[in-house]
Amino acid sequence: MKNDTEDLRSWTGNIDELARKVAALLGASGAEDADPPSVRLVRDYLQRGLLGQAARSGKELSFGYENLLRFVATRVLLRDGWNLGKISEHLDQFSMEELEAFLPKTENRALAALGRIRRMSFASMDAPPPAATFMRRAVALTPLQNEMKTALQRLGLPEDGPATEAVILMAITPWFQALVQSDRISRITPEEADEIGRAVTASLIKLSRRKEFRK
Repeated sequence: MKNDTEDLRSWTGNIDELARKVAALLGASGAEDADPPSVRLVRDYLQRGLLGQAARSGKELSFGYENLLRFVATRVLLRDGWNLGKISEHLDQFSMEELEAFLPKTENRALAALGRIRRMSFASMDAPPPAATFMRRAVALTPLQNEMKTALQRLGLPEDGPATEAVILMAITPWFQALVQSDRISRITPEEADEIGRAVTASLIKLSRRKEFRK
């Protein structure tokens, strides 16, 4: 099935036709789906606000191109490890052009094959796969992300934010605390702990003798 964006732009359909259309689009890209699009899924996504506003045609709901794009984007992002809450935060900020970037392209067979391999690789891992490159670029285009990027640049920090690491806070006393890297705790020997204690003692004594800390 060839994905012709021009033809899709004039697409309309009811709730059942939307589910079938998205399933066909994703299937044409070679993307297996553990929870294929269904009427039940459409109703769930509608309630969560993921598909945008649906029109009414008599007693039936009528869907168009934007609804279809949002449905496809949601399925692609879910498969990439994003949760529905995070997807909902960004969908409303995407332009139509950005949403169209999620449409599967049948000519991208190599990318589809790599995607299948990637999903198989992550199937045996506890952590979800990282976000797709195109998703990171799309999110970077939103006003909020641009504002954050500008602020980080003004502070002289990398665009992806300051470096972070997991640490444990040790409250030695109510007024004295120490931070220790989490992955280092299990490797501290009794000798190292003793040396650290001596170093802390010496540092505290030295500080206490400085004029600015003496009353």
